[in-house]
Amino acid sequence: MKTQIIASIATLFGLIVITPAIAASSNKNAGELISVSGGIAMPSFSTSINSNPAGIVGVPGTNLIIQDGTNSQFSNHRLAAGLAYGNGSVGLEAGVGYANPSGDITGFFGLGFGIPSIKTQIGFSGFMGLSPSSGVGINGGLLIAPSDKMSFGVTAIGLNSGVNEWGAGVGFNISPNVGIAVDAAFSNNFNFLTVEPGLKVGTDQASLMLAYGSGSGSSQLVNNDIALGGAVKLGSRVHWELYYNKFSTFFTSFAIQL
Repeated sequence: MKTQIIASIATLFGLIVITPAIAASSNKNAGELISVSGGIAMPSFSTSINSNPAGIVGVPGTNLIIQDGTNSQFSNHRLAAGLAYGNGSVGLEAGVGYANPSGDITGFFGLGFGIPSIKTQIGFSGFMGLSPSSGVGINGGLLIAPSDKMSFGVTAIGLNSGVNEWGAGVGFNISPNVGIAVDAAFSNNFNFLTVEPGLKVGTDQASLMLAYGSGSGSSQLVNNDIALGGAVKLGSRVHWELYYNKFSTFFTSFAIQL
């Protein structure tokens, strides 16, 4: 089983490398610079596999993704590295993660499809333990952007084992420099409900995000606390994001366009 999983990840790596060579069109649907609220309605392209995998379609070309999540004492780290490719019609991502100090190794993959004619994207992400070996968890996501100023998102956690959490959100770009999003997460029987509104301000070169989650029990949103984020383009090929209380207590992501 582990050999099959590793082979699948290796195959995705190969597809990410060769797809740009056979795809004639460039990506005109590049994702958000920063993930707003829970990233359900407004995910960033470099962290969409962690929030709404439909956003993988918005990855601008081929990128090396490097991430690290840690706790408040900076004593536990979850490092991850992978390749991602998107062109507005298809998105692919695959990589491996390493936990320190436990030494656990995980694999992850993502696949997304875009239908530009109806401004819709759908995506799937998977996470599995490689060492020690464990089963695969599959998540799904949907993004609909009827205009440049509005987007709707839906997520489902645990597709292959019975969905245990749903997410839904709506985002609005009030102006070129200001946007808001409201994401919600809930279980099948509404044992919990968390709502997280958020605000982003900035340009296509740098952005800031502030959000507050009200509720408890969600794995997608911050629970009864604030979330902060910042993103900046470092030159023409490097994109850096930094978050507090999002994905981990502290989380950073680098995307380097190849």
